[in-house]
Amino acid sequence: MKKILDRPRARRASAFSFGAIVVAALAWTAGSASALEVKTAKGELNITGVWQRYPVFQLGFTDPENDPNANRDEKPFVPPRAPPPPLKPVYLKEWKDLQERVREANAKGQPLNSQVVNCLPEGMPTMMGPTFPIEFLQTKNQITMIEEAYTQVRRVYMNEKLPSPDEVDPSFYGNSVGHWDDGVLTIETVGVKEDIMVRRVPHSANMKITERIKQVAPDILWNEITVEDPEYLEKPWTWTNAYLRMPDYRIDEYICENNKEFIDEHGVQRSNWK
Repeated sequence: MKKILDRPRARRASAFSFGAIVVAALAWTAGSASALEVKTAKGELNITGVWQRYPVFQLGFTDPENDPNANRDEKPFVPPRAPPPPLKPVYLKEWKDLQERVREANAKGQPLNSQVVNCLPEGMPTMMGPTFPIEFLQTKNQITMIEEAYTQVRRVYMNEKLPSPDEVDPSFYGNSVGHWDDGVLTIETVGVKEDIMVRRVPHSANMKITERIKQVAPDILWNEITVEDPEYLEKPWTWTNAYLRMPDYRIDEYICENNKEFIDEHGVQRSNWK
């Protein structure tokens, strides 16, 4: 498995200084032209290019809630922290108990099983909060999203009807359809496999994910993500990820192979790294 600390190019992703972002933000509020192309008659924006999670993760901190670099009081255009999942009481208790087990295991240096240890893609919606950069390729009838981590590829089919969950084969990324409306890209996704979870939150086969991607400042996008699942959630669960454009970055190949980490018989992550 690739190790985060072995990613010298990831450091380059942090090269955008706070001062540069402030200058851009001031220019935006002063009414300067957007760094993205002007909206077309259909209200589309040109989002083709490479983007990184904003604020930039410090190396070794893949959870934005624990990342000391994600100080919302010092950076402009950083979305609010994600709220806890509004799980129904029985599932919420199970989830909180699991979170406590995760914290205890991490404190002991013996983290519990996770997708990435098994060299499996993160899937939806986790991949939309990327640890490493993500590329958007916008064409006439499709937007393709390629996350550097695990070379994950997601396809959004434009201006098509959203199928029902029982019409698609469950997969890591589900089936996504999108449309533009006055500069906002709305994407709906169904058909995500039940064992593909974000923050270890369970869901049913009927889960629906709705994203609304829009520009909030030069070279900064917000992606408002809403998860609906009446079987597990008492109400829709919404949070926002932000992305910063990386004009000079090229996505690297990232293949999970020769993995020296494994899960033992007790579900604990072990390592053969020396």
